[in-house]
Amino acid sequence: MTHILTERNDIKNRLGMEELTKVLASSTGSLLNPQNIADTFKSSGQGISAPTTNEYLRYLKEAFMVEKAERYDIKGRKYTGIPAKYYYSDPGPRNII
Repeated sequence: MTHILTERNDIKNRLGMEELTKVLASSTGSLLNPQNIADTFKSSGQGISAPTTNEYLRYLKEAFMVEKAERYDIKGRKYTGIPAKYYYSDPGPRNII
């Protein structure tokens, strides 16, 4: 599944993309931002930076694999930005991961 994305976007770190999909699959509905995910990768010994994580998330959104749900402040009537929630568009690939 991620093999096609890594080829399409010329991603050199295929393992990083696979790990990102695993992190997203295991934390569905949790508040996440690229920095939190990058910190998770650092604790596991992988060196994926926050900008790279953000780029990988963008690739996943463009491929309609994940959707981003931004937080909305009712009183301020605006989107707060990060952290956001990421959901798989189809639960099938998430269950496979």
